[in-house]
Amino acid sequence: MLRHDQRLADMAGGNSVSESTVRRWRDELIGLLAAYVRQMTAHCPYLAPSLQQGLTTWTVFQADGEPAVVEAELFHAGVQAAEWLRPLLNRPHGGLRCENIVLLGEVPGAAHRDLLAWPHWVL
Repeated sequence: MLRHDQRLADMAGGNSVSESTVRRWRDELIGLLAAYVRQMTAHCPYLAPSLQQGLTTWTVFQADGEPAVVEAELFHAGVQAAEWLRPLLNRPHGGLRCENIVLLGEVPGAAHRDLLAWPHWVL
């Protein structure tokens, strides 16, 4: 799992790849995120203002394993995101803070939508 505050060199070393590979992955991900943002701003009135004010963060999750394992790990990532966001909600513009979990990779027998279908409001 990658966090928004990691440096490219840290990600490269931690994943046993070169920094240029991580840079290429980052650039590809930015393109995918741009398409996602265009689609989601039509459904979420908070996303555009959150992005404009720099209050949106992203957790990138590489799916690997059986659907039940991936779903449990995604839930854990959601809990971590909620715990990270909670203290920020009382700051200026805290209501616009937004953490997005980006799921990459394929899980045999499970669609990404199904893996992320757990009740987020619980967090």
